[in-house]
Amino acid sequence: MSFSRLQATQLDLLEYSFDQIKPHSFGFTSNFYTVLFTDYPQIASLFANSDIMAQYEKLMDALILIIQNLRTPDLLSDALKELAVKHVRYGVLPEHYPMLGKSLLKTLGYYLGSNWTSEMEKAWADAYSAIVEVMLEGCGYSPHIIQISSAGSQRSYCVSEAMPKGLGHVLTTTASAPHWEQLPYK
Repeated sequence: MSFSRLQATQLDLLEYSFDQIKPHSFGFTSNFYTVLFTDYPQIASLFANSDIMAQYEKLMDALILIIQNLRTPDLLSDALKELAVKHVRYGVLPEHYPMLGKSLLKTLGYYLGSNWTSEMEKAWADAYSAIVEVMLEGCGYSPHIIQISSAGSQRSYCVSEAMPKGLGHVLTTTASAPHWEQLPYK
């Protein structure tokens, strides 16, 4: 799933739902990490040396940047690839992405309450699939391994058979990408 395959109505839903989350950024990001660490305690070690308050801000900044640039997929893809390289340096592996995705959807559902529809969930799941595909590709992992499927109202995320090409390769292929912090907001 690439960004270009997201429907215009999905982009509208992503923007609309995120506008509802933005005013509650601290609570949302705090809740996201609570869900993540509660549901997946094994991932907490990746954040052992992190300033969690700064992490809340980084997550919200990343979400803002993504939502505001979904309609410029080429520019967004370059920035996501650069972000992926940083995450490899922090120890993030392909199997961590489904954990983050499930936690994101769970937190969105909680915050949006009755406004959280199956269409909105699908829009976020499809967008997350596209994000992960680009990020894994940026790290030299095979992007074909990402699938998000629906079984009723349950979503399952699957990452398997990833073959890294090596960090050195990633650094040379992303050198011309714009810096994540320099990607323009709308």
